[in-house]
Amino acid sequence: MSGRREEEGRWIRQLRSQHLKSLNDQLDSFATDDESERIMEFCDALVNAVIAEDGGLVLINYLTRKASEDANFPAAVLLNSFIAKCEGSLSNQANLILPGLLNLYTSSNPQIVDLTIDAADSLTKCMNQRELVGVMPVVHSMIDNIVVAAAGKGQQIPGFQRAKGLRPLGLILQNSIVSKKEMEMGMAAQTLGTIVKIAEVCTLQDVFMSIIIPLIQIYKIDLQANLKVIILSSMSTVLDKLSMSLHPFLPQLQSTFLNALHDQSRPVRLAAGGGLVRLVKIHQNPEVMMTELLHESSLATARALIAACPDEMMSQSTIEKIYHVTEQILSETVENPSEIDDSVPAYSAALLGETIKKNDLWTDAISLLQDIKSPKPRLRQGMGYLLQQLCSNADIWPDDLKEYIYAAGLQSAFQSTDPIVVSSALRAASFILKSSYDPKIFSTVIQFIKHEDADIRRTTVVAVGHMFYGTEWPNDVLKLIVPQLIKGCYGCNDRVLAVRSASQLALVHALKMTENEVRFKECREALDENDQRYLDATRAILVTRIQSGNIELEPLDTIQKVD
Repeated sequence: MSGRREEEGRWIRQLRSQHLKSLNDQLDSFATDDESERIMEFCDALVNAVIAEDGGLVLINYLTRKASEDANFPAAVLLNSFIAKCEGSLSNQANLILPGLLNLYTSSNPQIVDLTIDAADSLTKCMNQRELVGVMPVVHSMIDNIVVAAAGKGQQIPGFQRAKGLRPLGLILQNSIVSKKEMEMGMAAQTLGTIVKIAEVCTLQDVFMSIIIPLIQIYKIDLQANLKVIILSSMSTVLDKLSMSLHPFLPQLQSTFLNALHDQSRPVRLAAGGGLVRLVKIHQNPEVMMTELLHESSLATARALIAACPDEMMSQSTIEKIYHVTEQILSETVENPSEIDDSVPAYSAALLGETIKKNDLWTDAISLLQDIKSPKPRLRQGMGYLLQQLCSNADIWPDDLKEYIYAAGLQSAFQSTDPIVVSSALRAASFILKSSYDPKIFSTVIQFIKHEDADIRRTTVVAVGHMFYGTEWPNDVLKLIVPQLIKGCYGCNDRVLAVRSASQLALVHALKMTENEVRFKECREALDENDQRYLDATRAILVTRIQSGNIELEPLDTIQKVD
């Protein structure tokens, strides 16, 4: 105990003045005293002596550290009292003072937290806009640090659970948001989202509601794309937490998100879509918004809205509108397509798939999938994506329709000469195999591991990796694919780096090597000598990937979603 105490107090020996050491002794003697007036009365002379010899900033740093490391309540009393007395004279040193105060927001002593909040409030009230904006970088960094540290320990931040604790921060954020300085605006929006995520709803109502309108007002077309994403994401976070309190702001929020859907940047469009998904949950007439979205061809957002909204939102007229819009899009011939043009078939198909799932329109799906054989590239690719989307929900298909969907979609897609359609079929098959093993589908999938197209080979291996991820498969299944994966990741069958890398990951998950080597040894014994040599040569590569943490599979669902 004495050793730990000596370690914790080592910094005391580095204090520069005798007065500061005397104050330290005095505070230790009052450690169990909770009478603020008595503490200030006995320590007032020493405080003044320290200020005279070392300066106010040294005193603040000392008291902050004393309250933090020793959980010393008297130190917090003096800290709050001194900052309150100084009024505006400390504002030019706020960037040096606020990190220590924010650190005390995490104190386990409620009295220290309350006093620290009062000190932060006194400090920020005396700061002008330039000074408030100037401390935004250090506040942003410090809040990130304490949030990460608290999350790592599974703890809350007491200062963020009090409404008054958010007031000084709200003042800094609000002034930074309206400052027109892009760096500070972005930091403020990010910090707003961070605090809103972890604070209690009751503490946010009064403080952060006043920030919403400035946040909406600063969203302009001439902002950089990354800043637009930050602002839109922050709005979405606030909607997650304070949705029922934001009804007065629905028109402004809706206008902001809808305008952002026209942005040239895909991340901006997707961030706007994420906001609309949250907005529709509290919208009084969501079908009107859906119709407007379809006119704008904001298909990814429309898909997310369908998934998020109640069943009664989908009237027959809305369903017919969706069918009409997607048919027009997929039947269109586009010369020199842009990035957006290339992504539209996938978005259209995902919207169709979500509509079919939401309304149990499975017979429509069988009819639509016939167009996988279409000579029109956008139409057949769109139906390939529709197959992928439908198979991602294969576990909810009606049993009497499964064979029809397989025949209408999967078999035709596997026979296609269009690499995009074949890749969609491989992903679709992986979704099916993850939910239930089908030997016929599996044997078809693994044939594509030797396909002449490198992208199809890579997609095949990715599909196999997802099939094995998180699922135990019998050795007779592994024996069909493991030898090919071994040769693929060792470079014998494939010279393409992306295919080799995907083969390595598939093998790691097939043999459950992240858990132990039991499955590895069992599989090795079942192989012939030649394959055993390849497996032994590959083992070092696989172990290195596991040790580096580089074992995340490429996403199986390639159709972009809004968050």
